[in-house]
Amino acid sequence: MACQSILILTHHKAASTLLRRILLASPDPRYKVVDYAGTFWKTPEEQKSWSSVYEKLNEDPGRFFKATEHIYGPLRDAVDIDPMGFRRVIIARDPVRTLESEYVSFAHTHPEPEGGKARAAFMERRETMKALTADEYALEAMPRLFKRFTELHEVSDGALILPYEMLIRHRKDTIRRYHRFAGIRVPVALTLATIALLEMKPSVAVHRSRDTNFANVKLTPAVREEIEAKFAPVSSIYLGSE
Repeated sequence: MACQSILILTHHKAASTLLRRILLASPDPRYKVVDYAGTFWKTPEEQKSWSSVYEKLNEDPGRFFKATEHIYGPLRDAVDIDPMGFRRVIIARDPVRTLESEYVSFAHTHPEPEGGKARAAFMERRETMKALTADEYALEAMPRLFKRFTELHEVSDGALILPYEMLIRHRKDTIRRYHRFAGIRVPVALTLATIALLEMKPSVAVHRSRDTNFANVKLTPAVREEIEAKFAPVSSIYLGSE
C-alpha cells in the first residue's frame, strides 16, 4: 500500500536549511523528497519566470503535489492545496525571536544575491529595513507572520509538532521523532553523520552570515508583550503543547 505523502510546513527564519539536510539525510525507498524552494533558489536568475516558487506552485498545485509517496518541503508559505489530505510536520519558532531574526538577517547580515532581479529586490528591501528600528519592523511584519502561524495552527490537529527550539537544542531527539512519525528506518546516528558531512561543505560555511555585531538586537519589552499576546491563541505550534 502506498504511503500517504508528507508536508513539511514551516515559516521564514525557522531553520529551513537544517530541515533540508535532515530530509536529505533520511532517505526511504517509499518516499521521494521534493524541495521546490531549494530547487528554485538554485535555478539561474535568467531562467526564472516567476517572482517566487510559491507563485509557480499555486498556478497548478495539483500538478506539483501528489497524495502518496512524496515528502514535500520545507514549505515556508501557503500553497493552494488541502493540507489535511496529507500527513503534516509543523516546525514553528517563537514569534518574537522570528521577527528579531528577520530584522537582523534581512537588514544587515544575510548574504546579498549575486545579481539579477533577485538582487535588486533584495537590496531595495534591505535599504527599506535599515531605515526602521527593530521594533518598527516587528510591528509592521507582525500581521504577515501571524497569518502564517494561523495557517499552520489550523492544520495542526494530528500533525507532528516539532518546535524550533527542540530542533536546534535536541537535534537527535527531533530526528528520532520525525523518523518514527514517517516510518523511516534509517538509523538516527547515520542521519546525524550525514548532516555533519553536509555541514562541512565550503558552500555551507558562507550560507549565512554570523556577524556578531547584531547579536544583541532585541525588541523592547512593550513590543515583545504585544507580540506574545497576539500569538497566544496559536502558541501550541511553537511551544509544543495545548
